[in-house]
Amino acid sequence: MDRQRFGKNIQDLICSLDLSVDAFTLRIGVDRRSGYRWIHGSQTPSLKMLVRIRDEFGVSIDKLLEGV
Repeated sequence: MDRQRFGKNIQDLICSLDLSVDAFTLRIGVDRRSGYRWIHGSQTPSLKMLVRIRDEFGVSIDKLLEGV
């Protein structure tokens, strides 16, 4: 998995929702460090967390993983 590309997809999602990283992570129930790690490509979320992002924000997992 291309973590940098995934991070860009997450960052684009957060911007399109007009949220801060803190607000985004609060809504999905993770600490803000995780959100920043995803954006910077040092970590990726679990499948369970991808499903939570999909459910909370109505974005497809395919879209989150696009180009990864």
